[in-house]
Amino acid sequence: MNNDIKEFISQCETCRSMEVANTKMPLSPHDVPDRPWSKVGVDLFTLNNINYLILVDYFSGYFEVDELRQTLATNVIQRMKYHFARYGLPEIVVSDNGPQFSCLEFLNFAEKYDFRHQPSSPGNSPANGKAEAAVKTAKTIIKKALASGRDVYLALLDLRNTPTQGQNTSPVQRSLGRRTRTLLPMTTILLRPEGIQTDDIHRKILQRQETQKSYFDRKSKALKPLEEGDVVRLQPFVNRKAPWAKGQVIRRLDDRSYEVSSGDHIYRRNRVHLKATNEPPVMTFSPNTPVHAPSVIPTSKTPTKPNSPVKVSPQPVQPHITVPPAPMPNLPDARITTSAPKADSAVETRSGRTVNLPSHLKDFQIDVKK
Repeated sequence: MNNDIKEFISQCETCRSMEVANTKMPLSPHDVPDRPWSKVGVDLFTLNNINYLILVDYFSGYFEVDELRQTLATNVIQRMKYHFARYGLPEIVVSDNGPQFSCLEFLNFAEKYDFRHQPSSPGNSPANGKAEAAVKTAKTIIKKALASGRDVYLALLDLRNTPTQGQNTSPVQRSLGRRTRTLLPMTTILLRPEGIQTDDIHRKILQRQETQKSYFDRKSKALKPLEEGDVVRLQPFVNRKAPWAKGQVIRRLDDRSYEVSSGDHIYRRNRVHLKATNEPPVMTFSPNTPVHAPSVIPTSKTPTKPNSPVKVSPQPVQPHITVPPAPMPNLPDARITTSAPKADSAVETRSGRTVNLPSHLKDFQIDVKK
């Protein structure tokens, strides 16, 4: 009985549109690069009505923050060019699906500068977690510097020279291979360039990822992969209380990203934002394609096979027209006048029809109208 109830609910349109969010999936860390500035993350954020661009290195954790007067793709690309000319061209650039990164201009920029653009699924901010963490850190530094009256850039300089927890080097050492001079007194020997052990840094980053994954996966659950043609429900992003839209999987983009058609649009969604259902497939019709009703309706006189399909006529069914009945001619009322009922309680009409009267009327004279 429980299985029958689950099957019935899984096919209910109303129940499926009122879904609850999936549980967290197990953490899937990014591949750790083996050198600085080979893989970077980029993101935009706003603080005190000022727009900023942040660019972070996945190997060293070193990030650059730039103030933007406009958030157009042209301004974003120009700032990224400055950093690429300084640190070198990356191989992979990770971003979200903002309009600055999903336009043709950024596509041409990626092709010209020879890097692979790797956008995350919409609504899946952990996929660009490196940039999100850098945004959080940058916001905290800027707020504290403004509140205390300190120079923001000096605060960023101190942060970049602070050794990272679990490692013996700072972000600037892992990125540039040397310390940079700050207001703290230090000998010139410490400012000299030194070789960095990339293998040791790579190993420590992997160990930190494994520790984070072990804690994160305690409250997560792996979801079954979806196949092409599966019927799903899409979690809303803007209004969390809105009904879950019905869709159908078109194709699988990577391990957790899918293209889903819903209505007249195609969306990219992460697996955690999709719920598989047992509902019938989505039927979509083109507005220029006429839909015809069957012209032959099977009746008890029309023999049909048990599983034979209903034939569809290429011509539309003519509308049913109700013709009012013709008025009846005015005829004189047929009156039956009798005297006292006969002994057999029978009355004979004008047409010769005999009507038997009930026995309780035998003492009365009746006038029957037809």
